Amino acid sequence: PASTDADATSRLLARALNSDALRARRPEAQAMLAEVAADRDRALTKDRFRAMAKAAHAAEAFDATVVSIFNKVPLPPPDRLPSAAPPSGLVADAPAHRCLARGGFHMASFLTTREAVAAVQRVKAECEAALRLPLLQTHWSKPATIYEFTEAQARATDGAAVHLREGWTGAIRNAIRLSLRDVGKGWYNLNERDIEVYNVSKLKRLLAMLNLMVQDTVVTLGEASLRAYADLVVARAAFRVVAHSPSHIVLERLAEAEEAAAKAAAANAAPPAPLFQLDLRVVDGVGFEYVHPPEEFAEEAVGAYMSAVGATQGLLQLERAVMPPSLVSGTAPMTTLESSKGAVPRHLERVRAALHRALPHPQAYLALLAPYVPIAQLDVPSHLAKLGAATRSVSEVAADIREQLRCAAAVEAELPPR
Repeated sequence: PASTDADATSRLLARALNSDALRARRPEAQAMLAEVAADRDRALTKDRFRAMAKAAHAAEAFDATVVSIFNKVPLPPPDRLPSAAPPSGLVADAPAHRCLARGGFHMASFLTTREAVAAVQRVKAECEAALRLPLLQTHWSKPATIYEFTEAQARATDGAAVHLREGWTGAIRNAIRLSLRDVGKGWYNLNERDIEVYNVSKLKRLLAMLNLMVQDTVVTLGEASLRAYADLVVARAAFRVVAHSPSHIVLERLAEAEEAAAKAAAANAAPPAPLFQLDLRVVDGVGFEYVHPPEEFAEEAVGAYMSAVGATQGLLQLERAVMPPSLVSGTAPMTTLESSKGAVPRHLERVRAALHRALPHPQAYLALLAPYVPIAQLDVPSHLAKLGAATRSVSEVAADIREQLRCAAAVEAELPPR
């Protein structure tokens, strides 16, 4: 092949080896690729040998004086003889062979009855409806306190978990039973009690396929919710905060925030607002501090993410939901999202990185409030005692009050209420 084709093949191979599916089994993939490369080299060598031998034999037939290493070396037989193209697309076959093939297909397939096809269609409809289920709250029009954020995420995650375990599983079970209720005894007997008969029945294979459909649906909706949640946190935390004073804060959007703002403008929506609202308080002997430390917000954000992952775990397989317990009592739960595999750790790392990048900004703002600590911690009784200890005229007291009011007005101007 040309060099460009070889380069393209190398790039495609590198991308395939770096995919999640092959990275976990890289030794087996490398061994398989080595076998494929050896077979390819062997086939190319054989083709080159055959072409050179044909050319040498043709030259020898034309001129007997031509000397070649292929003289008196017979050509190897071709791998297969080329067959003539049929006059039509139909291939003649014996009736007995067709009957045998039809019987084998009917035996191997479990979609040979209308009831089984109807069960697949109903389960697929339930799966498509479930894809719209969010595991996390990702729509925020204003900054949220830690209580509002935690309550909204818990409400969304708990509601999704209850729906997946009860409502959705029950709907799928009813769809399967409704589709197969009139089949009766045979390959799709829902009332089968003999485990040996059930293990070789088409019903077991049908439930296995439907179970894979349900698992894929749960993984798809879970990954979509986690990705949307990570996008939310990254977009709302993608700001560089420049604090000139307590009342003069400049927010500079980073690339992620610019992208989110562009999407909001395209949808005629308001640009994304900050995600969290931090409240300040004054503590005697300490000064200004946050009611809830910024680290607590970060912990709650990560905790909500992990709760959403847990909401998809522990779901019963369809066999346990549909068949009698005596047949499938030891069936393991569905394989859905795992904390250490797939998109879960990737999006979690995005969330943690965005929160870690945003944590220094609240502490930098808090440092700007240090000059106002003495005013905020004014000891009123001691101040009144100090005023009463000295004999002062009314005009002096009035002047002192005006000075205190001026200082208070200056502080209020520098410290915004929110």
